[in-house]
Amino acid sequence: MNKPTVHINREPLLNMLLAAAETYNRECLGYVFGSGPTRKRRFFRITNVIAIQGVRRRTNVEIEQSQRSWKRLHGYIKSSLRLYPILGDFHSHPASGPYKKSIEMSETDIMGMRKDSDAKIGIIIGISSRTKKRVLWNVPVRGPHTGILRGSLAGFTFKVCAYTLATNGNAELVPKRLRIVAPAALKALNRVNAQSA
Repeated sequence: MNKPTVHINREPLLNMLLAAAETYNRECLGYVFGSGPTRKRRFFRITNVIAIQGVRRRTNVEIEQSQRSWKRLHGYIKSSLRLYPILGDFHSHPASGPYKKSIEMSETDIMGMRKDSDAKIGIIIGISSRTKKRVLWNVPVRGPHTGILRGSLAGFTFKVCAYTLATNGNAELVPKRLRIVAPAALKALNRVNAQSA
């Protein structure tokens, strides 16, 4: 069976990019909301995201939500599942850390996703300050960057990648990269880049 794709609405994508830019040189963290695949529809749809404000530790290597923030948010989300159907989370990998814009899941990312029963997908945003020309926003359909959303905006270059966990031959949950689809967001981002050229 084909892996599902991840459809990201324009506003959630812009909000994830803003969260990554706001905390640049440190990781950002947030929740991803929307709907999952069904028998008729083989894709995740991200309709909303929120950046987490209450963090206990934020470095260029990791970010940890405070216990107080976790309790409040999870209580709120669990009591409002119709308003906030949770899919997973997003976080950034800034270029200043050891990941160097990596969009691969770290062991910490994988362990966290395995522990969280709500986590159906995880979004990683590789971010670096832009030192070269602008990069048009696109999602390649072939080659090593297949399915990865890439581009530049406001002095930063981004790579956005989506993962889910799936069992391998040893019945172990391992990350599988999913293809991102975001036509409205790409159009808006490329229009902004063209106007600021």
